[in-house]
Amino acid sequence: MAAFLHGKAQTFLTFSVNQPAQLSADAGADDIICPGDTVQLGGNPTANGGTANYQYSWTGSNILNAGVSNPMAIPSATGDYILTITDANNCTALDTISMTV
Repeated sequence: MAAFLHGKAQTFLTFSVNQPAQLSADAGADDIICPGDTVQLGGNPTANGGTANYQYSWTGSNILNAGVSNPMAIPSATGDYILTITDANNCTALDTISMTV
């Protein structure tokens, strides 16, 4: 589209920005377990929004594979599990759950 301002041609550009939904993390629900129980961490889905591919990082006791979305854990004592997700644009989201043994 062109218009004239003071006798000079002006050009106008129209564009749109497609931004992904905000990245969110779901570490799952707090739980009460018996000593020696194995539990699966993470929600369904564990990551939502943002831009795939996601990197998962779990902290807590006795996690069998801390770099996947839904790892197994064998909690030996009451404590928290913290999930950090980083997406392809380096955005991060955090969530925490508590396990009571």
